Amino acid sequence: MKVFITISLLLFFCTSTHSQQSLFDKGYQDGYKEGYCYLITYGCISPIPPIPPIPNINESSKSYKDGYNRGFLAGQKKKEEDDRKNKQGSVPNTATPNRQWKSTEYQPLFDDNLLSLYMQTMQIRQQQQKQQYAQLLESERMQIEAELRKTKQLTTQTLNLYSSLNSKNTKVADGWHTVIALDRINFCENRLVRVQNNKIVEYYVDTYKWDDHYSERQILAGGNIDSGKTIMKLNKFGETNQLEAFYLEIYFIDYLMNPNSKAQPPINTGKISFWTKLKNGGIKYVTFDGQTLELTKYFKDGTPYCDEDGTALFEAPPGNYTYSVKDGKRLWQRTVTVVSGYCLTVELTK
Repeated sequence: MKVFITISLLLFFCTSTHSQQSLFDKGYQDGYKEGYCYLITYGCISPIPPIPPIPNINESSKSYKDGYNRGFLAGQKKKEEDDRKNKQGSVPNTATPNRQWKSTEYQPLFDDNLLSLYMQTMQIRQQQQKQQYAQLLESERMQIEAELRKTKQLTTQTLNLYSSLNSKNTKVADGWHTVIALDRINFCENRLVRVQNNKIVEYYVDTYKWDDHYSERQILAGGNIDSGKTIMKLNKFGETNQLEAFYLEIYFIDYLMNPNSKAQPPINTGKISFWTKLKNGGIKYVTFDGQTLELTKYFKDGTPYCDEDGTALFEAPPGNYTYSVKDGKRLWQRTVTVVSGYCLTVELTK
C-alpha cells in the first residue's frame, strides 16, 4: 500500500510539473536535443533532456530563445562527454576524400553584440520606468499625507468644540440633522441622519436620494444618543458582507449649538431620458454630466416612456445641465433642467 501511494505521488508530481512548464523549460529541452545531434544527419538518438535549470539573471522564464540557447550548449557538452567516454572523438575521416569536414563549434542563433545592445536598452527603459513610478508614488504620497493632515485637523477641531459645549444629558429631537462623522484615523466629514426616539434610524453620505440608494448606508448597530454623540456600525454601499463593516463616532455639533436647528431631508433626484426617431446616419451618443451613453434604438412611432429600452437614461440632482450630442459627422450642445422626482423625455433631432 505504501509503495502504491509513493508511486501515485510521484506520478502526480511529474504531471503537475509538466503542466507548469515554462517557455524557458520547453526551449531548453528542444535545444538540448538539437545540440546533442548537431551536424549529425542520420542515426543520432538524443538522450532524455535533464530537468531544465533555473534561468540566469540575464535570462527569462518566459523566453523560449533563452532556454533553447542554454539547452543547445548543454546538449553539445553532453555529446562531447559521451564521445570521450566511448573513445569516439570527432576526428575527420581522411579515408573519405569526398566527404567535407564541418566544424562542430556552436554557432549562436543570435548575435552577441545585438543581444548586448538590447539588454542595455532594456536596462535604460527599466530605469526610466522606475523613476516615473517613483515620481508618481511621491505625488500620491504627498496628496494622501495632505488629506490626512486635513482630516486630523478637522477631527481635533470637532473634539475640542464638542468638549466646550454643554452636552450633558442632552437628547436629540426627532427629525433630520447634519452631524459630523469621524473615526479618529482618516475620516472626518459632514453627514445627514434621521433621528427617531433619540436613535439614528437613517444615514446618508450626501443630501440626495438616489434610485439605487447610492447615498444611503445600512445601519448594522447603534446605541442611543448620549450627550449629543453616539457610535454606529455601518456597511459600505452595495456590500452584504458584514466583515467589511466600519464604525464611526457621530457628533451632533449643530444641535448642541442650537437645539432648534434642523436639516432638510434628502432631496429626490430627477431623471432625463433621451431618444430619437432618426435611424440611418442618425444620432448615436449622448453625453450628460460627464457620462456618455449610446442610443441603441430609434422610435419612429412616437415618444417612448421614461427608462424604456433603447433610450439613454441619466439620473442627477435637480438643476440645469448642458448635454452634448454626437452623430457620425458633428457634435453639438443643448441645455436641459432636471426636476426633483420627475423624469423628463427629450427627443434628439439634428
